[in-house]
Order: sequence, then structure tokens, then C-alpha cells
Amino acid sequence: MPRAASCCAPSCIGVTQADLQGGEPHGVPLPIHWATFNLETHPWAEPSEGTPAAARAAGADRLRGGSSGQSRYGQ
Repeated sequence: MPRAASCCAPSCIGVTQADLQGGEPHGVPLPIHWATFNLETHPWAEPSEGTPAAARAAGADRLRGGSSGQSRYGQ
């Protein structure tokens, strides 16, 4: 699988949210594999540090998250 398809940098959240028709009434961004295991070469904390600011800059007023290893299945 191409690297771009497996991992999205925080700076891509605006494009990703628009592509997936996120926002009201469709939903909110939900980072997946957020500090669960290494997928990329970026610093470990980069996604959790950059995603909230990138989401705000992209116009997302909410960001759904959870603790490491927490399941959101069916919620």
C-alpha cells in the first residue's frame, strides 16, 4: 500500500475532511492509530500535537479522539 494511503499528516486533515464530506451533519474527524504504533518516520508525538491545530485551521470545530488503544467500535 502506498505510504500516502496508510498515513495522513495532520496538515492533510482539511482535504481529507472535505473529501469524506465531514462536518455537519456528516461527522467529525477521528484520528485512527493515534500513537498506537509506528507507521511513519515522523516524531512519535507529531500527530497528537499537530492534528488539533490543523483541524481548527481547516474549519473543523470538533475532533473526536480517545486514549491509546481505546476502541470506538459502534460508538
